[in-house]
Amino acid sequence: KLARAQYLVRKDPKDCALLYLALNRQSVLMGLFKLGRDDKDKALVEFLARNFQEEKNQMAALKNAYVLMGKHQYNLAAAFFLLGGDLNSAVGVCAKNL
Repeated sequence: KLARAQYLVRKDPKDCALLYLALNRQSVLMGLFKLGRDDKDKALVEFLARNFQEEKNQMAALKNAYVLMGKHQYNLAAAFFLLGGDLNSAVGVCAKNL
């Protein structure tokens, strides 16, 4: 309910990405990005469709998380750390920056 409420405030799936991934609701998040109006969101749909059990996809998620950290998008960076399987970094980003 909290993730849904956070999405409904601005209709931006990036705002609730961390909560949905923490709840292991990746498919719901993909659906929200499909509904998004931004063309950049379409690339995120393709990225989220990957199998993050594979190491190469986990590494891609971690690389994207570090890029997002550099852009000061901490909420989304923490979500990508979760996708990459690095719980410690996700918690660290939340504790230090959110």
